[in-house]
Amino acid sequence: MKYLGLILAFFIVCTCTISAIPTTGVATGVTSNGFNSTATGVTGTEVWGRWGDISGSENWMTPPVVVTAGTGTVSFLGAPLFGGEIVYFKVCDSTGCGNEQTVTITAITPMPTTTYGQLLKNITNSRFNPIVISESMRSALTVAVPFTMVIGIALFFFVIGIWMRTKSVRMIAILGILIAPFVMLSGQGLYLGIPSMGILIVKGLLAAGLAGILFAFMRK
Repeated sequence: MKYLGLILAFFIVCTCTISAIPTTGVATGVTSNGFNSTATGVTGTEVWGRWGDISGSENWMTPPVVVTAGTGTVSFLGAPLFGGEIVYFKVCDSTGCGNEQTVTITAITPMPTTTYGQLLKNITNSRFNPIVISESMRSALTVAVPFTMVIGIALFFFVIGIWMRTKSVRMIAILGILIAPFVMLSGQGLYLGIPSMGILIVKGLLAAGLAGILFAFMRK
């Protein structure tokens, strides 16, 4: 009877020891490079985690954390955790490791692709082809403003500069006659294509300029 009591006490102690292992909580706060798990029923003052990408082979360990009233939150963080992979994990204390849990790490969101530098890339890939250079410069200028407007503004200030320097429309008229075929039509020249109203204005200015030149010669 004495030995039977000892044997019974032994089994009770073993059963209590086996049941003292911590319980692994489900994964919380899952991100693309980590997650947390709350361990309960922890024996001792510290708890840590083990994890891996194969069930039953949790070879990676986390740093231990301090336990409060048998509960502690273990953080599984950083490499070699990668977004999109399945991770098997469990929590451990001085009595052993708890049940295994699984979690799928959040997939990594790729960085948005920008087109900055694409124009220069096109130019270098074309071996500095003049046509590609002109088209790339045109695209760079027309991100927010129509190309025709950009050229129109540039020509406007060019004409004003000539007029302020010479105080005459003669040179302006001559330049207008020379430049007009390259900027007026969309099917030839610089392929700009000035709107029909703009063409009428240009024709009127050229006519006025030619009339002024003719009048100046007649006065002489």
